[in-house]
Amino acid sequence: MLLFAVLLGVVAAPDPLPNRTFTVDYDAGQFLLDGRPFSDRSGEIHYFRMHENTWESRLRQLRNMGLDTIQTYVAWNFHEIFPGQYSFTGNRDLAKFVATAAKHDLKTILRIGPYICAEWENGGFPPYVTDSNLTLRSMDERYLAHVKRWFDVLLPRIKPLMYTNGGSVLMIQIENEYGLWGKCDKNYMGWLRDIVWHHLGSETVLFTTDPPDAVECGSVEGVLPTTDFGPRTNRSDIEKIMEGLRKYIPKGKGPLVNFEYYPGWITKWNETAEQIDKEMPRDQDIVNGAKWMRELNISYSFYMAYGGTNPGYWNGAHDDYPVLQSYDYGAPIREDGTLRPLWYALRSAIDRAAGGLDRPRTRAPWALTVPVVQAITIQQVIDQLAVLVPTKCGTFADCGLPFGTLCYHSRSGHTCEMLAAQSYGQTYCYGDDYWCVENTGRINYPSKNSKWGTAVDDKELVTAVFTEANIRLLGGMGPRLGNYGAGLYRGYLNLPSLSSETPVHISFENWGRGVLFVNGNNIGRYWSIGPQLSIYVDPNYLKSGSNEIIFLEMLDVNRGCIGGACHLSVSGKATWTHELRP
Repeated sequence: MLLFAVLLGVVAAPDPLPNRTFTVDYDAGQFLLDGRPFSDRSGEIHYFRMHENTWESRLRQLRNMGLDTIQTYVAWNFHEIFPGQYSFTGNRDLAKFVATAAKHDLKTILRIGPYICAEWENGGFPPYVTDSNLTLRSMDERYLAHVKRWFDVLLPRIKPLMYTNGGSVLMIQIENEYGLWGKCDKNYMGWLRDIVWHHLGSETVLFTTDPPDAVECGSVEGVLPTTDFGPRTNRSDIEKIMEGLRKYIPKGKGPLVNFEYYPGWITKWNETAEQIDKEMPRDQDIVNGAKWMRELNISYSFYMAYGGTNPGYWNGAHDDYPVLQSYDYGAPIREDGTLRPLWYALRSAIDRAAGGLDRPRTRAPWALTVPVVQAITIQQVIDQLAVLVPTKCGTFADCGLPFGTLCYHSRSGHTCEMLAAQSYGQTYCYGDDYWCVENTGRINYPSKNSKWGTAVDDKELVTAVFTEANIRLLGGMGPRLGNYGAGLYRGYLNLPSLSSETPVHISFENWGRGVLFVNGNNIGRYWSIGPQLSIYVDPNYLKSGSNEIIFLEMLDVNRGCIGGACHLSVSGKATWTHELRP
Protein backbone atom coordinates (compact mmCIF):
# COMPACT_ATOMS: atom_id res chain seq x y z
CA MET A 1 0.00 0.00 0.00
CA LEU A 2 2.89 2.37 0.85
CA LEU A 3 4.58 1.73 -2.50
CA PHE A 4 1.27 2.34 -4.28
CA ALA A 5 0.80 5.68 -2.50
CA VAL A 6 4.33 6.77 -3.40
CA LEU A 7 3.80 5.87 -7.07
CA LEU A 8 0.55 7.79 -7.30
CA GLY A 9 1.49 10.73 -5.15
CA VAL A 10 -0.50 11.38 -1.99
CA VAL A 11 -3.51 13.64 -2.36
CA ALA A 12 -5.49 14.53 0.72
CA ALA A 13 -9.17 13.70 0.51
CA PRO A 14 -11.66 16.39 1.51
CA ASP A 15 -13.35 15.95 4.84
CA PRO A 16 -16.78 14.30 4.45
CA LEU A 17 -19.73 16.56 5.11
CA PRO A 18 -21.11 16.22 8.64
CA ASN A 19 -24.17 13.97 9.07
CA ARG A 20 -23.83 12.53 5.54
CA THR A 21 -22.52 9.00 5.76
CA PHE A 22 -22.92 5.74 3.93
CA THR A 23 -21.26 2.74 5.54
CA VAL A 24 -21.37 -1.04 5.89
CA ASP A 25 -22.20 -2.36 9.36
CA TYR A 26 -20.78 -5.89 9.26
CA ASP A 27 -21.76 -6.52 12.89
CA ALA A 28 -25.45 -6.08 12.07
CA GLY A 29 -25.10 -7.18 8.44
CA GLN A 30 -26.61 -4.06 6.86
CA PHE A 31 -25.97 -0.79 5.07
CA LEU A 32 -26.26 2.41 7.08
CA LEU A 33 -27.33 5.66 5.43
CA ASP A 34 -26.75 8.56 7.81
CA GLY A 35 -26.58 5.99 10.59
CA ARG A 36 -29.95 4.39 9.75
CA PRO A 37 -30.47 0.92 8.23
CA PHE A 38 -30.77 1.07 4.46
CA SER A 39 -32.00 -1.67 2.12
CA ASP A 40 -31.43 -0.92 -1.53
CA ARG A 41 -34.18 -1.25 -4.17
CA SER A 42 -32.38 -0.34 -7.35
CA GLY A 43 -32.65 -0.52 -11.12
CA GLU A 44 -30.00 -0.49 -13.84
CA ILE A 45 -30.22 2.27 -16.44
CA HIS A 46 -27.34 3.42 -18.67
CA TYR A 47 -26.89 7.10 -19.47
CA PHE A 48 -25.03 6.14 -22.66
CA ARG A 49 -27.95 4.16 -24.09
CA MET A 50 -30.31 7.11 -24.58
CA HIS A 51 -30.40 10.76 -25.59
CA GLU A 52 -29.60 13.09 -22.69
CA ASN A 53 -32.98 14.80 -23.10
CA THR A 54 -34.62 11.43 -22.39
CA TRP A 55 -32.88 10.87 -19.04
CA GLU A 56 -35.44 12.74 -16.98
CA SER A 57 -38.46 10.87 -18.33
CA ARG A 58 -36.93 7.43 -17.81
CA LEU A 59 -35.60 8.24 -14.34
CA ARG A 60 -39.01 9.55 -13.31
CA GLN A 61 -40.55 6.27 -14.49
CA LEU A 62 -38.11 4.30 -12.34
CA ARG A 63 -38.84 6.42 -9.28
CA ASN A 64 -42.55 6.00 -9.88
CA MET A 65 -42.02 2.24 -10.03
CA GLY A 66 -40.87 2.44 -6.43
CA LEU A 67 -37.09 2.40 -6.76
CA ASP A 68 -34.92 4.51 -4.48
CA THR A 69 -31.59 3.98 -6.28
CA ILE A 70 -30.32 3.55 -9.82
CA GLN A 71 -27.17 1.85 -11.06
CA THR A 72 -25.15 2.60 -14.16
CA TYR A 73 -21.93 1.40 -15.68
CA VAL A 74 -19.37 3.99 -16.74
CA ALA A 75 -18.27 3.05 -20.27
CA TRP A 76 -14.61 4.01 -20.64
CA ASN A 77 -14.64 3.88 -24.44
CA PHE A 78 -17.70 6.14 -24.63
CA HIS A 79 -15.66 8.90 -22.99
CA GLU A 80 -12.28 8.14 -24.60
CA ILE A 81 -12.31 6.65 -28.10
CA PHE A 82 -8.84 7.88 -29.03
CA PRO A 83 -5.96 8.14 -26.52
CA GLY A 84 -6.17 11.26 -24.38
CA GLN A 85 -9.29 12.66 -26.10
CA TYR A 86 -11.99 12.76 -23.42
CA SER A 87 -15.62 13.80 -23.68
CA PHE A 88 -18.09 14.47 -20.84
CA THR A 89 -20.73 16.45 -22.70
CA GLY A 90 -24.17 15.61 -24.11
CA ASN A 91 -25.16 12.06 -23.23
CA ARG A 92 -21.62 11.58 -21.90
CA ASP A 93 -22.25 14.08 -19.08
CA LEU A 94 -22.11 11.69 -16.14
CA ALA A 95 -22.41 14.42 -13.51
CA LYS A 96 -25.59 15.76 -15.13
CA PHE A 97 -27.07 12.26 -15.25
CA VAL A 98 -26.39 11.73 -11.54
CA ALA A 99 -27.86 15.15 -10.74
CA THR A 100 -30.98 14.37 -12.80
CA ALA A 101 -31.46 11.15 -10.83
CA ALA A 102 -31.08 13.06 -7.56
CA LYS A 103 -33.72 15.54 -8.73
CA HIS A 104 -36.15 12.59 -8.68
CA ASP A 105 -35.00 11.43 -5.24
CA LEU A 106 -32.89 8.61 -6.65
CA LYS A 107 -29.48 7.78 -5.21
CA THR A 108 -26.87 6.42 -7.65
CA ILE A 109 -24.46 3.48 -7.65
CA LEU A 110 -21.61 3.62 -10.16
CA ARG A 111 -19.97 0.60 -11.78
CA ILE A 112 -16.71 1.99 -13.12
CA GLY A 113 -14.98 -1.10 -14.50
CA PRO A 114 -12.54 -0.62 -16.21
CA TYR A 115 -14.12 -3.69 -17.83
CA ILE A 116 -17.93 -3.57 -17.80
CA CYS A 117 -19.19 -6.22 -20.29
CA ALA A 118 -22.75 -4.78 -20.51
CA GLU A 119 -23.22 -6.21 -24.03
CA TRP A 120 -21.43 -3.01 -25.03
CA GLU A 121 -18.77 -2.52 -27.70
CA ASN A 122 -15.48 -4.08 -26.54
CA GLY A 123 -16.78 -4.52 -22.98
CA GLY A 124 -16.06 -0.82 -22.41
CA PHE A 125 -12.40 -0.90 -23.42
CA PRO A 126 -11.27 1.73 -25.96
CA PRO A 127 -10.13 0.08 -29.21
CA TYR A 128 -6.56 1.34 -28.76
CA VAL A 129 -6.31 -0.73 -25.56
CA THR A 130 -7.36 -4.02 -27.12
CA ASP A 131 -5.36 -3.29 -30.30
CA SER A 132 -2.18 -3.15 -28.18
CA ASN A 133 -1.75 -6.92 -27.75
CA LEU A 134 -1.46 -6.63 -23.97
CA THR A 135 -2.89 -8.82 -21.20
CA LEU A 136 -6.27 -7.40 -20.23
CA ARG A 137 -7.58 -7.35 -16.65
CA SER A 138 -4.18 -8.20 -15.21
CA MET A 139 -1.05 -6.75 -13.63
CA ASP A 140 0.45 -6.18 -17.10
CA GLU A 141 2.15 -2.81 -16.61
CA ARG A 142 1.02 -1.59 -20.04
CA TYR A 143 -2.62 -2.34 -19.20
CA LEU A 144 -2.36 -0.76 -15.74
CA ALA A 145 -0.86 2.38 -17.27
CA HIS A 146 -3.90 2.78 -19.53
CA VAL A 147 -6.29 2.21 -16.60
CA LYS A 148 -4.43 4.63 -14.35
CA ARG A 149 -4.54 7.41 -16.95
CA TRP A 150 -8.29 6.89 -17.33
CA PHE A 151 -9.02 6.68 -13.60
CA ASP A 152 -6.89 9.79 -13.01
CA VAL A 153 -9.40 11.60 -15.28
CA LEU A 154 -12.61 9.87 -14.19
CA LEU A 155 -12.31 9.60 -10.41
CA PRO A 156 -11.72 13.31 -9.70
CA ARG A 157 -14.98 13.93 -11.57
CA ILE A 158 -16.77 11.36 -9.42
CA LYS A 159 -15.38 12.68 -6.14
CA PRO A 160 -17.80 15.63 -5.70
CA LEU A 161 -20.69 13.33 -6.69
CA MET A 162 -20.16 11.04 -3.68
CA TYR A 163 -22.86 11.17 -1.01
CA THR A 164 -20.41 12.05 1.76
CA ASN A 165 -19.27 15.05 -0.31
CA GLY A 166 -22.78 16.39 -0.86
CA GLY A 167 -23.68 14.37 -3.95
CA SER A 168 -25.88 11.30 -4.35
CA VAL A 169 -23.49 8.46 -5.30
CA LEU A 170 -23.54 5.86 -2.52
CA MET A 171 -20.94 3.31 -3.58
CA ILE A 172 -18.68 2.12 -6.38
CA GLN A 173 -18.25 -1.23 -8.09
CA ILE A 174 -14.75 -2.16 -9.24
CA GLU A 175 -14.27 -4.50 -12.21
CA ASN A 176 -17.24 -6.60 -13.32
CA GLU A 177 -17.82 -10.30 -12.75
CA TYR A 178 -14.06 -10.72 -12.54
CA GLY A 179 -14.56 -14.16 -11.03
CA LEU A 180 -15.81 -15.41 -14.41
CA TRP A 181 -12.45 -14.41 -15.91
CA GLY A 182 -10.97 -17.30 -13.94
CA LYS A 183 -7.64 -15.63 -13.12
CA CYS A 184 -8.39 -14.90 -9.44
CA ASP A 185 -5.63 -12.29 -9.35
CA LYS A 186 -5.98 -10.64 -5.94
CA ASN A 187 -3.06 -8.31 -6.71
CA TYR A 188 -4.93 -6.86 -9.69
CA MET A 189 -8.17 -6.45 -7.74
CA GLY A 190 -6.25 -4.92 -4.85
CA TRP A 191 -4.60 -2.47 -7.24
CA LEU A 192 -8.01 -1.32 -8.48
CA ARG A 193 -9.30 -1.01 -4.91
CA ASP A 194 -6.33 1.10 -3.88
CA ILE A 195 -6.40 3.52 -6.80
CA VAL A 196 -10.10 4.20 -6.21
CA TRP A 197 -9.55 4.73 -2.50
CA HIS A 198 -6.60 6.98 -3.31
CA HIS A 199 -8.86 9.31 -5.27
CA LEU A 200 -12.13 8.99 -3.34
CA GLY A 201 -10.98 8.19 0.19
CA SER A 202 -10.82 4.91 2.09
CA GLU A 203 -14.24 5.55 3.61
CA THR A 204 -15.79 4.99 0.17
CA VAL A 205 -17.84 1.78 0.05
CA LEU A 206 -16.58 -0.44 -2.77
CA PHE A 207 -18.10 -3.71 -3.95
CA THR A 208 -17.64 -6.50 -6.46
CA THR A 209 -20.37 -8.41 -8.31
CA ASP A 210 -20.05 -12.03 -9.44
CA PRO A 211 -22.28 -15.04 -10.13
CA PRO A 212 -22.73 -17.27 -7.05
CA ASP A 213 -20.04 -19.78 -8.09
CA ALA A 214 -17.49 -17.05 -8.91
CA VAL A 215 -17.70 -14.83 -5.81
CA GLU A 216 -14.56 -16.22 -4.18
CA CYS A 217 -12.44 -15.70 -7.29
CA GLY A 218 -13.78 -12.19 -7.94
CA SER A 219 -13.64 -10.78 -4.40
CA VAL A 220 -10.82 -8.93 -2.66
CA GLU A 221 -10.13 -7.90 0.94
CA GLY A 222 -11.80 -4.69 2.09
CA VAL A 223 -14.41 -4.72 -0.67
CA LEU A 224 -17.98 -5.95 -0.15
CA PRO A 225 -18.73 -9.05 -2.27
CA THR A 226 -22.17 -9.17 -3.91
CA THR A 227 -23.73 -11.60 -6.35
CA ASP A 228 -26.06 -11.72 -9.35
CA PHE A 229 -28.80 -14.12 -10.43
CA GLY A 230 -32.21 -14.16 -12.09
CA PRO A 231 -35.63 -15.30 -10.91
CA ARG A 232 -35.98 -18.61 -9.08
CA THR A 233 -39.07 -20.75 -8.77
CA ASN A 234 -38.90 -20.99 -4.98
CA ARG A 235 -37.64 -18.96 -2.07
CA SER A 236 -35.33 -21.68 -0.75
CA ASP A 237 -33.11 -21.37 -3.86
CA ILE A 238 -32.49 -17.71 -3.03
CA GLU A 239 -31.78 -18.55 0.60
CA LYS A 240 -29.24 -21.16 -0.49
CA ILE A 241 -27.45 -18.65 -2.76
CA MET A 242 -27.24 -16.15 0.08
CA GLU A 243 -25.87 -18.74 2.49
CA GLY A 244 -23.06 -19.27 0.01
CA LEU A 245 -22.47 -15.50 -0.25
CA ARG A 246 -22.20 -15.14 3.54
CA LYS A 247 -18.99 -17.19 3.50
CA TYR A 248 -17.14 -14.34 1.84
CA ILE A 249 -18.62 -11.44 3.84
CA PRO A 250 -16.77 -10.36 6.99
CA LYS A 251 -18.53 -11.78 10.08
CA GLY A 252 -20.82 -13.81 7.78
CA LYS A 253 -23.98 -11.73 8.18
CA GLY A 254 -24.32 -9.23 5.40
CA PRO A 255 -25.42 -7.00 3.86
CA LEU A 256 -26.74 -9.49 1.33
CA VAL A 257 -26.99 -8.10 -2.19
CA ASN A 258 -28.08 -9.28 -5.64
CA PHE A 259 -26.89 -6.41 -7.82
CA GLU A 260 -28.02 -7.97 -11.12
CA TYR A 261 -31.50 -9.42 -10.81
CA TYR A 262 -32.54 -10.27 -14.37
CA PRO A 263 -36.09 -9.56 -15.58
CA GLY A 264 -34.84 -10.28 -19.10
CA TRP A 265 -31.75 -11.31 -21.01
CA ILE A 266 -29.34 -10.54 -23.85
CA THR A 267 -30.72 -10.87 -27.37
CA LYS A 268 -28.48 -11.41 -30.39
CA TRP A 269 -29.17 -11.24 -34.09
CA ASN A 270 -30.76 -14.34 -35.65
CA GLU A 271 -32.22 -15.67 -32.38
CA THR A 272 -35.34 -17.76 -32.79
CA ALA A 273 -38.65 -17.44 -30.96
CA GLU A 274 -37.80 -20.59 -29.02
CA GLN A 275 -34.46 -19.15 -27.87
CA ILE A 276 -36.05 -15.87 -26.79
CA ASP A 277 -38.85 -17.56 -24.86
CA LYS A 278 -36.35 -19.81 -23.11
CA GLU A 279 -34.23 -16.83 -22.02
CA MET A 280 -37.07 -14.56 -20.86
CA PRO A 281 -38.36 -15.32 -17.34
CA ARG A 282 -42.08 -15.22 -16.64
CA ASP A 283 -43.54 -12.04 -15.15
CA GLN A 284 -44.82 -13.87 -12.07
CA ASP A 285 -41.42 -15.45 -11.36
CA ILE A 286 -39.80 -12.01 -11.53
CA VAL A 287 -42.37 -10.55 -9.14
CA ASN A 288 -42.09 -13.49 -6.73
CA GLY A 289 -38.32 -13.12 -6.60
CA ALA A 290 -38.58 -9.42 -5.78
CA LYS A 291 -41.02 -10.17 -2.96
CA TRP A 292 -38.86 -12.97 -1.53
CA MET A 293 -35.73 -10.80 -1.58
CA ARG A 294 -37.64 -8.04 0.20
CA GLU A 295 -38.80 -10.51 2.87
CA LEU A 296 -35.23 -11.79 3.30
CA ASN A 297 -33.87 -8.22 3.58
CA ILE A 298 -31.77 -8.65 0.46
CA SER A 299 -30.84 -5.52 -1.45
CA TYR A 300 -31.24 -5.91 -5.20
CA SER A 301 -31.10 -4.17 -8.54
CA PHE A 302 -33.10 -5.01 -11.65
CA TYR A 303 -30.78 -5.56 -14.61
CA MET A 304 -32.22 -3.95 -16.68
CA ALA A 305 -34.96 -1.68 -15.34
CA TYR A 306 -34.68 0.28 -18.59
CA GLY A 307 -32.41 -1.07 -21.30
CA GLY A 308 -32.59 1.56 -24.03
CA THR A 309 -30.65 1.42 -27.30
CA ASN A 310 -27.13 0.59 -28.40
CA PRO A 311 -26.65 3.80 -30.40
CA GLY A 312 -24.65 3.99 -33.60
CA TYR A 313 -21.91 1.36 -33.67
CA TRP A 314 -21.86 0.77 -29.91
CA ASN A 315 -23.46 -2.68 -29.78
CA GLY A 316 -21.09 -5.38 -28.60
CA ALA A 317 -20.75 -9.03 -29.55
CA HIS A 318 -21.46 -11.80 -27.07
CA ASP A 319 -19.62 -15.08 -27.62
CA ASP A 320 -18.53 -13.96 -31.10
CA TYR A 321 -22.03 -12.98 -32.27
CA PRO A 322 -23.29 -9.37 -32.39
CA VAL A 323 -26.05 -8.29 -30.04
CA LEU A 324 -29.05 -6.33 -31.27
CA GLN A 325 -29.15 -2.60 -31.81
CA SER A 326 -32.04 -2.58 -29.37
CA TYR A 327 -31.12 -3.16 -25.74
CA ASP A 328 -34.76 -3.54 -24.74
CA TYR A 329 -33.80 -6.57 -22.61
CA GLY A 330 -37.43 -7.38 -21.86
CA ALA A 331 -37.22 -4.75 -19.11
CA PRO A 332 -40.24 -3.23 -17.30
CA ILE A 333 -39.88 -0.14 -19.52
CA ARG A 334 -39.67 -0.80 -23.26
CA GLU A 335 -36.95 0.68 -25.41
CA ASP A 336 -39.31 3.45 -26.59
CA GLY A 337 -40.38 4.36 -23.04
CA THR A 338 -43.77 2.67 -23.01
CA LEU A 339 -44.55 0.63 -19.90
CA ARG A 340 -45.04 -3.11 -19.86
CA PRO A 341 -47.53 -4.85 -17.54
CA LEU A 342 -44.42 -6.00 -15.65
CA TRP A 343 -43.78 -2.38 -14.58
CA TYR A 344 -47.13 -2.23 -12.76
CA ALA A 345 -46.68 -5.68 -11.20
CA LEU A 346 -43.24 -4.77 -9.86
CA ARG A 347 -44.49 -1.45 -8.53
CA SER A 348 -46.86 -3.39 -6.27
CA ALA A 349 -44.17 -5.92 -5.31
CA ILE A 350 -41.58 -3.29 -4.38
CA ASP A 351 -44.16 -1.77 -2.02
CA ARG A 352 -42.39 1.51 -1.35
CA ALA A 353 -43.57 5.07 -1.43
CA ALA A 354 -43.06 6.39 -4.94
CA GLY A 355 -44.09 9.25 -7.15
CA GLY A 356 -47.21 9.41 -9.25
CA LEU A 357 -48.55 6.34 -10.98
CA ASP A 358 -47.76 6.38 -14.69
CA ARG A 359 -50.97 5.59 -16.51
CA PRO A 360 -50.84 3.67 -19.79
CA ARG A 361 -51.03 6.14 -22.65
CA THR A 362 -53.60 5.34 -25.29
CA ARG A 363 -52.09 6.25 -28.64
CA ALA A 364 -53.91 5.98 -31.92
CA PRO A 365 -51.99 3.59 -34.18
CA TRP A 366 -50.30 5.28 -37.09
CA ALA A 367 -48.11 4.25 -40.01
CA LEU A 368 -46.75 5.86 -43.15
CA THR A 369 -44.53 5.04 -46.10
CA VAL A 370 -41.37 6.98 -46.91
CA PRO A 371 -40.14 6.91 -50.53
CA VAL A 372 -36.36 6.48 -50.79
CA VAL A 373 -33.98 6.54 -53.76
CA GLN A 374 -30.52 5.16 -54.24
CA ALA A 375 -28.00 8.00 -54.23
CA ILE A 376 -24.95 5.90 -55.13
CA THR A 377 -24.03 2.22 -55.47
CA ILE A 378 -21.54 0.57 -53.14
CA GLN A 379 -18.90 0.27 -55.89
CA GLN A 380 -19.34 3.95 -56.72
CA VAL A 381 -18.93 4.80 -53.03
CA ILE A 382 -15.62 2.93 -52.93
CA ASP A 383 -14.39 4.63 -56.11
CA GLN A 384 -15.47 8.09 -54.90
CA LEU A 385 -13.75 7.68 -51.52
CA ALA A 386 -10.59 6.43 -53.23
CA VAL A 387 -10.44 9.83 -54.94
CA LEU A 388 -11.63 11.99 -52.02
CA VAL A 389 -9.62 10.26 -49.28
CA PRO A 390 -6.94 8.06 -50.93
CA THR A 391 -5.41 5.48 -48.58
CA LYS A 392 -4.00 1.96 -48.67
CA CYS A 393 -4.44 0.93 -45.03
CA GLY A 394 -5.78 -2.55 -44.34
CA THR A 395 -7.04 -2.92 -40.78
CA PHE A 396 -9.30 -0.64 -38.76
CA ALA A 397 -6.41 0.16 -36.43
CA ASP A 398 -4.12 1.05 -39.36
CA CYS A 399 -6.83 3.29 -40.83
CA GLY A 400 -7.59 5.00 -37.52
CA LEU A 401 -11.23 3.91 -37.79
CA PRO A 402 -12.58 2.62 -34.46
CA PHE A 403 -15.96 1.40 -35.76
CA GLY A 404 -18.03 0.89 -38.88
CA THR A 405 -16.95 -0.39 -42.30
CA LEU A 406 -13.87 -0.51 -44.51
CA CYS A 407 -14.20 -1.30 -48.23
CA TYR A 408 -11.55 -2.30 -50.73
CA HIS A 409 -10.87 -2.46 -54.46
CA SER A 410 -8.06 -4.69 -55.66
CA ARG A 411 -6.49 -3.92 -59.06
CA SER A 412 -3.93 -6.70 -58.91
CA GLY A 413 -6.11 -9.72 -59.52
CA HIS A 414 -6.90 -10.61 -55.92
CA THR A 415 -10.53 -11.66 -55.65
CA CYS A 416 -12.91 -11.14 -52.78
CA GLU A 417 -13.12 -14.88 -52.17
CA MET A 418 -9.31 -15.08 -51.90
CA LEU A 419 -9.06 -12.16 -49.48
CA ALA A 420 -12.09 -12.96 -47.31
CA ALA A 421 -9.99 -15.57 -45.52
CA GLN A 422 -7.52 -12.83 -44.58
CA SER A 423 -10.23 -10.48 -43.32
CA TYR A 424 -11.57 -10.24 -39.77
CA GLY A 425 -15.18 -9.11 -39.60
CA GLN A 426 -18.36 -9.49 -41.66
CA THR A 427 -17.21 -9.63 -45.29
CA TYR A 428 -19.36 -8.59 -48.27
CA CYS A 429 -18.33 -9.30 -51.88
CA TYR A 430 -19.35 -7.13 -54.87
CA GLY A 431 -18.12 -8.84 -58.00
CA ASP A 432 -14.57 -10.18 -58.04
CA ASP A 433 -12.55 -7.17 -56.95
CA TYR A 434 -14.73 -5.06 -54.62
CA TRP A 435 -15.42 -6.07 -51.02
CA CYS A 436 -16.22 -4.59 -47.62
CA VAL A 437 -15.45 -5.64 -44.05
CA GLU A 438 -17.81 -4.50 -41.30
CA ASN A 439 -16.89 -4.31 -37.64
CA THR A 440 -20.19 -5.73 -36.40
CA GLY A 441 -19.28 -5.13 -32.74
CA ARG A 442 -16.16 -5.98 -30.78
CA ILE A 443 -16.60 -8.82 -28.35
CA ASN A 444 -17.82 -7.69 -24.93
CA TYR A 445 -17.65 -11.15 -23.36
CA PRO A 446 -15.18 -12.68 -23.06
CA SER A 447 -13.03 -9.56 -23.47
CA LYS A 448 -10.10 -10.09 -25.80
CA ASN A 449 -7.73 -8.36 -28.19
CA SER A 450 -8.85 -8.25 -31.81
CA LYS A 451 -7.97 -6.54 -35.09
CA TRP A 452 -10.65 -5.89 -37.69
CA GLY A 453 -10.25 -5.40 -41.42
CA THR A 454 -8.06 -6.99 -44.11
CA ALA A 455 -4.42 -7.91 -43.59
CA VAL A 456 -3.01 -8.40 -47.08
CA ASP A 457 0.14 -7.36 -48.94
CA ASP A 458 -1.33 -5.80 -52.08
CA LYS A 459 0.33 -2.68 -53.48
CA GLU A 460 -2.65 -2.13 -55.79
CA LEU A 461 -5.19 -2.28 -52.97
CA VAL A 462 -7.43 0.80 -52.63
CA THR A 463 -9.17 1.29 -49.28
CA ALA A 464 -12.37 3.28 -48.74
CA VAL A 465 -12.83 4.42 -45.15
CA PHE A 466 -16.54 4.61 -44.36
CA THR A 467 -16.53 7.26 -41.67
CA GLU A 468 -19.87 8.65 -40.54
CA ALA A 469 -19.02 11.95 -42.24
CA ASN A 470 -18.28 10.19 -45.54
CA ILE A 471 -21.55 8.27 -45.42
CA ARG A 472 -23.52 11.47 -44.82
CA LEU A 473 -21.64 13.27 -47.60
CA LEU A 474 -22.08 10.62 -50.28
CA GLY A 475 -25.62 9.83 -49.16
CA GLY A 476 -26.55 13.33 -50.29
CA MET A 477 -25.43 12.68 -53.87
CA GLY A 478 -27.51 11.64 -56.87
CA PRO A 479 -30.09 10.39 -57.01
CA ARG A 480 -29.90 7.69 -59.66
CA LEU A 481 -33.56 6.78 -59.46
CA GLY A 482 -34.34 3.16 -60.32
CA ASN A 483 -31.14 1.54 -59.07
CA TYR A 484 -31.32 -0.82 -56.17
CA GLY A 485 -29.06 -3.20 -54.28
CA ALA A 486 -26.07 -2.37 -52.10
CA GLY A 487 -25.43 1.35 -51.78
CA LEU A 488 -26.51 4.57 -50.09
CA TYR A 489 -30.20 5.53 -50.05
CA ARG A 490 -31.90 8.78 -49.12
CA GLY A 491 -35.44 9.81 -48.30
CA TYR A 492 -37.41 12.30 -46.19
CA LEU A 493 -39.72 11.50 -43.30
CA ASN A 494 -42.39 14.17 -42.90
CA LEU A 495 -43.85 14.45 -39.39
CA PRO A 496 -46.53 17.15 -39.17
CA SER A 497 -46.38 17.10 -35.37
CA LEU A 498 -44.00 15.54 -32.88
CA SER A 499 -43.79 15.32 -29.10
CA SER A 500 -41.04 14.02 -26.83
CA GLU A 501 -43.25 11.02 -26.03
CA THR A 502 -43.92 9.99 -29.64
CA PRO A 503 -42.41 6.57 -30.39
CA VAL A 504 -41.05 6.38 -33.94
CA HIS A 505 -39.91 3.06 -35.40
CA ILE A 506 -38.44 2.69 -38.92
CA SER A 507 -38.85 -0.83 -40.28
CA PHE A 508 -36.22 -2.56 -42.45
CA GLU A 509 -38.18 -5.78 -42.71
CA ASN A 510 -38.00 -5.64 -46.51
CA TRP A 511 -34.36 -4.65 -46.71
CA GLY A 512 -31.09 -6.43 -45.97
CA ARG A 513 -28.38 -5.25 -43.62
CA GLY A 514 -26.91 -1.83 -42.98
CA VAL A 515 -26.84 1.32 -40.87
CA LEU A 516 -29.34 4.19 -40.53
CA PHE A 517 -28.70 7.94 -40.22
CA VAL A 518 -31.47 10.42 -39.36
CA ASN A 519 -30.82 14.15 -39.63
CA GLY A 520 -27.09 13.40 -39.64
CA ASN A 521 -27.20 11.22 -36.51
CA ASN A 522 -26.02 7.61 -36.61
CA ILE A 523 -29.06 5.80 -35.19
CA GLY A 524 -27.67 2.31 -35.62
CA ARG A 525 -27.63 -0.99 -37.47
CA TYR A 526 -30.48 -2.99 -38.99
CA TRP A 527 -30.59 -6.58 -40.22
CA SER A 528 -33.75 -8.17 -41.59
CA ILE A 529 -32.70 -11.58 -40.29
CA GLY A 530 -34.34 -10.48 -37.00
CA PRO A 531 -35.56 -10.78 -34.38
CA GLN A 532 -35.42 -6.95 -34.40
CA LEU A 533 -36.86 -5.66 -37.67
CA SER A 534 -37.28 -1.95 -36.91
CA ILE A 535 -35.03 0.73 -35.41
CA TYR A 536 -36.34 3.01 -32.67
CA VAL A 537 -35.59 6.68 -33.33
CA ASP A 538 -35.63 8.82 -30.20
CA PRO A 539 -37.83 11.90 -30.82
CA ASN A 540 -34.90 14.10 -29.82
CA TYR A 541 -33.22 13.19 -33.12
CA LEU A 542 -36.35 14.24 -35.03
CA LYS A 543 -38.23 17.46 -35.68
CA SER A 544 -41.67 18.50 -36.85
CA GLY A 545 -41.61 18.70 -40.62
CA SER A 546 -39.05 17.12 -42.94
CA ASN A 547 -36.40 14.72 -41.56
CA GLU A 548 -33.56 13.45 -43.75
CA ILE A 549 -33.01 9.69 -43.78
CA ILE A 550 -29.82 8.18 -45.20
CA PHE A 551 -28.98 4.51 -44.90
CA LEU A 552 -26.14 2.32 -46.10
CA GLU A 553 -27.50 -0.96 -47.46
CA MET A 554 -24.81 -3.64 -47.63
CA LEU A 555 -26.73 -6.42 -49.37
CA ASP A 556 -27.95 -6.77 -52.95
CA VAL A 557 -31.62 -7.07 -52.07
CA ASN A 558 -34.65 -5.42 -53.63
CA ARG A 559 -37.56 -6.41 -51.40
CA GLY A 560 -37.87 -2.75 -50.41
CA CYS A 561 -38.15 -1.75 -54.07
CA ILE A 562 -40.98 -2.48 -56.48
CA GLY A 563 -40.70 -1.50 -60.11
CA GLY A 564 -37.78 0.78 -59.41
CA ALA A 565 -39.56 2.62 -56.56
CA CYS A 566 -38.16 1.98 -53.07
CA HIS A 567 -39.67 2.76 -49.68
CA LEU A 568 -39.41 2.40 -45.90
CA SER A 569 -42.27 1.75 -43.47
CA VAL A 570 -42.53 3.96 -40.37
CA SER A 571 -44.95 3.55 -37.45
CA GLY A 572 -45.45 4.09 -33.74
CA LYS A 573 -44.82 0.43 -32.85
CA ALA A 574 -41.69 -1.70 -32.93
CA THR A 575 -41.55 -4.60 -35.39
CA TRP A 576 -40.07 -7.93 -34.29
CA THR A 577 -40.14 -11.46 -35.61
CA HIS A 578 -40.91 -12.37 -32.00
CA GLU A 579 -41.60 -9.84 -29.23
CA LEU A 580 -39.34 -10.16 -26.19
CA ARG A 581 -42.12 -9.61 -23.67
CA PRO A 582 -45.74 -8.41 -23.94
